[in-house]
Amino acid sequence: MCKGKFLPSCCWLQSNDHDLIMNAHMNMRPARSHRHPSSSPPARQETLTDRRFEDLLQKASAFFAATERDPEAERHAVIAEIVDTMKRYGLTVEDLRAPR
Repeated sequence: MCKGKFLPSCCWLQSNDHDLIMNAHMNMRPARSHRHPSSSPPARQETLTDRRFEDLLQKASAFFAATERDPEAERHAVIAEIVDTMKRYGLTVEDLRAPR
């Protein structure tokens, strides 16, 4: 007789069998057809070789460098460089406008 397990007295399961079955039932995942479909395609698994790792690292670095870029600051830096070069060579705006 299985005491305290809410099983009929004619049950052939032993007490520990009931626990195993109940735990297994609780941990079961629903069938694939009952799961929510994924919105994205399955990820492509690619072997992570040293070369692949370096490539990914380089792409990540380029991405973060591009997002940290400040176009206004770059513009000011280029203008300052042009002005310094013009002073170094004694050039004026008129020299830049002169036909070649």
